[in-house]
Amino acid sequence: MSIQNYVKTEFKSQNLELTPKTDGREGVDFLIDNNQIYLQL
Repeated sequence: MSIQNYVKTEFKSQNLELTPKTDGREGVDFLIDNNQIYLQL
């Protein structure tokens, strides 16, 4: 399992969805509801 999939699974277990930001850097900028998160994997 990749780190990105692991993180997505952990967020989902807390009823949070990790969504790629449309105008962000691919695989780095994500949205959680209205909040932006930066992940460098």
